[in-house]
Amino acid sequence: ILYSLVLVGLIAATIWAITYFMNRPEPTPTVANETIERDPNENPTIKDSPETTANNSGIEVPPPAREISPPPDSTYFENSKQNLSKDLTKNYRGFSLYYPDTWGKNESNSTFLDISKKDENGFPEEQMLVTYYPSKGTYDADEASFPKLVEESNKILSDPRKGIPQYQVISEKKVEINNGWKAYEVKFKGRSALENGENFEIWGKRIWIPAARPGETTGFVITMLATSLSDKIESLDDVGVKGELGDILYTFEPDREYN
Repeated sequence: ILYSLVLVGLIAATIWAITYFMNRPEPTPTVANETIERDPNENPTIKDSPETTANNSGIEVPPPAREISPPPDSTYFENSKQNLSKDLTKNYRGFSLYYPDTWGKNESNSTFLDISKKDENGFPEEQMLVTYYPSKGTYDADEASFPKLVEESNKILSDPRKGIPQYQVISEKKVEINNGWKAYEVKFKGRSALENGENFEIWGKRIWIPAARPGETTGFVITMLATSLSDKIESLDDVGVKGELGDILYTFEPDREYN
């Protein structure tokens, strides 16, 4: 009788153990918070745009919002309607970004933001400007308008009085910004000289970025300029990819709230 009771107890314990381990909830893995630094080689800020949309549905939507960790020694900028000109207020677009503390903010009535890094003589080594352009809301809707926008841009940038000396368009194409924003990019260059006669190259990119929302009437225009005087930019292809301009562009995040 004693042996029978022990055997029954062992069988019951075995059945309970099997039932418990088969039905117990899966443990929730603990993921440590980590700061992911931008690697231009693995995660380029600007890249050629694929032929298909990110969601493969044919419908343009903004890429998922990102949480940008503040870079060290940086200044946070968030666009607002306060202190903007009447024209910029009417065509307002919200966005935010970070730029190094070594950069300065330039006053402008025609741009949402104008920032630059200058050398000891006050000459800009790198510069970024953010403003707007008339848009229909999506890349596909704006595609037919980009040649005209480029033509108007070329007239301004090649102006002998205020433009870039020896201005020359190098290429133009469809690109993606920050892993999903469909945009149109123009690369250009020029050449000028300092007062002491030293020649230097001017490299630039201008990018038109629709809001990726049908019906929105304005999009972003980002202009990035660098010169061969910069110790981090060695060619036109480096603009917006390497150096501090690349770091700033990586933090550029448009608002998902529309007026």
